Amino acid sequence: MTERIKGNAEYVAGATKETLGSMVGSERMKAEGAAAKTEGASRVDAAKTGKRTEGKAEELKGNVKETTGNLTGSNQMQAEGQTDQSTGQGNKTKS
Repeated sequence: MTERIKGNAEYVAGATKETLGSMVGSERMKAEGAAAKTEGASRVDAAKTGKRTEGKAEELKGNVKETTGNLTGSNQMQAEGQTDQSTGQGNKTKS
């Protein structure tokens, strides 16, 4: 299970616990639910940041490949670089 899915599940469980705490009048349950929601949201944010970083690294690698291909006249390296850049851009936007 990915960190993003785990984070969303933790958030939903926390929200449920917080709501139940409100319904039964348990301040402790409400606080535990709120804490779980915060932890879940943090986990989701961390997963998104990691994915954006991976995408930026892939994009940079593609830029270097394409530039090297341009300098050496290698059409294959240019094409690989362009593909890597597109993959990196796609990964950045999926987060």
